[in-house]
Amino acid sequence: MARMARVYLPNTAQLVMVRGINQAHVFHSQKDVEHWQAIMRSIVPSHGVAVHAFAQLDHAVYLLVSAEHDKALGKLMQDLGRRYVHHINSTQNRTGTLWEGRYRTAYLQDTHILNAYTWLDTLSHNSSRAHHEGVNALSFISEHEQYWLTGNTPFDRQSQHRQRCTQGISTKTSATFAQAVFTGWALGDAEFLARANLTSGQRVTKAARGRPRKVVEPT
Repeated sequence: MARMARVYLPNTAQLVMVRGINQAHVFHSQKDVEHWQAIMRSIVPSHGVAVHAFAQLDHAVYLLVSAEHDKALGKLMQDLGRRYVHHINSTQNRTGTLWEGRYRTAYLQDTHILNAYTWLDTLSHNSSRAHHEGVNALSFISEHEQYWLTGNTPFDRQSQHRQRCTQGISTKTSATFAQAVFTGWALGDAEFLARANLTSGQRVTKAARGRPRKVVEPT
């Protein structure tokens, strides 16, 4: 059976998740974490994808991105996956795939962006939090407009983000993001979701009926 075509919504950010096959570790050491980030520094500028935030878990990677065109994200993830798998296979003396199927995505209305920043930056100690708080600048990060609107100066924006991360988000909100990126359903109000369905030509919202899929909260 042919794979369903990827949905593309112009000027709309999306959460992205890819995890290790059978939830096996994809990062075995801090060197692996740093190597993944080095690959991102190298390839992100050439793929037409703005990376706003990320979290590196032992068994998965989460991103918040905006793509310039419908092929941009796919090409970035393919390039990243190929380079990183080569690194892991070389250092871990293994062969074959590392990832569990295709990456998953969920589109977000702008009203969810700051919470998505906070979710990713508090999901793992290997995340974009230090960048957003002005501690460790990462060249492959491009801030979303919603982040820029939180302050008039870098110090203001960094301080606001630090406060949001210290406060955290609710368990319900965290579970909502995890469920969305796992299932691929967009997050937004009724108007946003209706427009997303119309623009994409495919359903990006959950059907009215049907048994919900069980999702394990990332750890």
